Amino acid sequence: MRALWLICEDKSGAEVIIHILKRRYPDLSIQYRLPAGDYPNISQLARQLSRLIEGVLADQKYKSGDCIAVLHDLDIHRQPNRADHETIKSVYEAQLTAGVKILHFIAADEIESWLLSDSGVCRWLKKRPRNHDEKAAPKDILNGWLDDEHKKRYSSVRGREEVLKHVSGDGDTHSPSMRQAMQQLIAGKCID
Repeated sequence: MRALWLICEDKSGAEVIIHILKRRYPDLSIQYRLPAGDYPNISQLARQLSRLIEGVLADQKYKSGDCIAVLHDLDIHRQPNRADHETIKSVYEAQLTAGVKILHFIAADEIESWLLSDSGVCRWLKKRPRNHDEKAAPKDILNGWLDDEHKKRYSSVRGREEVLKHVSGDGDTHSPSMRQAMQQLIAGKCID
């Protein structure tokens, strides 16, 4: 069976995309890698991306036909310095040129916008799913919704686990950045 190897900016982003993909494609085999360090982030991803990709390609479990996907937030509102994003883009493009089967998922503006577009999460929080890709600080919006319903904040591990239990995986109906990621999976023949 084909596998998807995710290289993510941080653990919370990995958890979100894995829950979404498992809802949509329960049989999809998913492996993930994070940048080294106590608090993985976009800068570490930019510096370590080439090595992370090489590590996946060298892994004994990696098979021809598997897909690699790099996932990170667009962060246009919180990180005006785009150097790390440009580095990631250039590493991705170099890998494509070298013939690596690789995808590049960019969650606009943060991956939490995909949760704000998800019908299951919205139903649980008594909100209407809609596009939040262009909004500043979707993570803060999600925490506000959780506060309104007297739920644990998303920034806590237990709060994030509770939110992820309600994921339906259908946020691409409203989120253009999630829709683009799902279309890449299909076009790249990464799912059966």
